[in-house]
Amino acid sequence: KVTVTSVNLFNQSLPALVIFVFQNERFPAPASLKAMLRRLHPKEFDASENQLLLLHTAGKAGVRPARVLLVGLGKATDFNSE
Repeated sequence: KVTVTSVNLFNQSLPALVIFVFQNERFPAPASLKAMLRRLHPKEFDASENQLLLLHTAGKAGVRPARVLLVGLGKATDFNSE
């Protein structure tokens, strides 16, 4: 089931939240998630194409989903819908 919504997904109690990320581009996220991301080494996640990183949020402030899955899309200039 797919649901389209216009609410802040970080405030929703979900089993997981999937975020698609381009290399060298920032995305809106709560401060607690940004703090987790700053502690990552670039080898752990740099948003290169097809790279995945599953974060267990463990009740971090401002992040209600139990897990956040980051999906790397590579460079925005190299991206196409196919």
